[in-house]
Amino acid sequence: QKEITVRSLRILPVLGAAALAMAACAGNTTPTTDAPSDAPAPARDVVLNVYAAASLTETFGELEADFEAANPEVDVRINFAGSQDLVTQLGEGADVDVLATANESTMKKAADAGQVDAQTIFVTNTLTLITTPGNPAGVTGLDSSLDGVKLVVCAPEVPCGKLTKTLTEKLGVTLNPVSEEQAVTDVRGKVSSGQADAGIVYKTDALAEGDAVDTVEIQGASEAVNKYPIALVTASSKKDYGQKWIDLVLSAEGQKILEEAGFTPAAN
Repeated sequence: QKEITVRSLRILPVLGAAALAMAACAGNTTPTTDAPSDAPAPARDVVLNVYAAASLTETFGELEADFEAANPEVDVRINFAGSQDLVTQLGEGADVDVLATANESTMKKAADAGQVDAQTIFVTNTLTLITTPGNPAGVTGLDSSLDGVKLVVCAPEVPCGKLTKTLTEKLGVTLNPVSEEQAVTDVRGKVSSGQADAGIVYKTDALAEGDAVDTVEIQGASEAVNKYPIALVTASSKKDYGQKWIDLVLSAEGQKILEEAGFTPAAN
């Protein structure tokens, strides 16, 4: 019994020294400097609701990033749809600060109802044909090559559909589409997915689809042009920010983005 006690007493100092060494090492640990920063994202206290024609999807999406970078307190929320649907939603009480449509007659409906302030034309757009890649149907234009082809167009009440009607009447062409869509992006989607052989869209939409479609120029397309107006919504409580958005669209930077997408700046 005595021997065991002595050995225990001899071990205790060793254990105590080891514990002190471990504590010393822990105390000397240097915090890592490689930890990721948890800096909070900017507080976006203001929501700016922009209602825009479907054909503006790519360009306004790019402008949104630029606007929010310059105004970190603002969260821009864009609703893209057919212009007539946007005006209907506005009339039904939707919270809208800025309205941009794909033609003047649609914006006029909102103006006649006292829903928007003064309008400014910021770009124009023309039509073109798109086909599935490689153009297997052999479409050459608004001519007999469309006979028997699954063609999709915009509905007559949609700006691109109204423009299509105007153009075909001027050219003396009769179309036989298999469907009429409520937004130009729907026409794009049906052609790029192979559900249709060809479609009539804005030049900007053809460019936006890239290699997903082929483009066939419409001879005489310049005979029919849509002008795009933009306006502050009269009931908006954020007209200062809404005007900043309009100013960006009209700026050299905004007009360059729109021109690169195939729009013609209003100044031209």
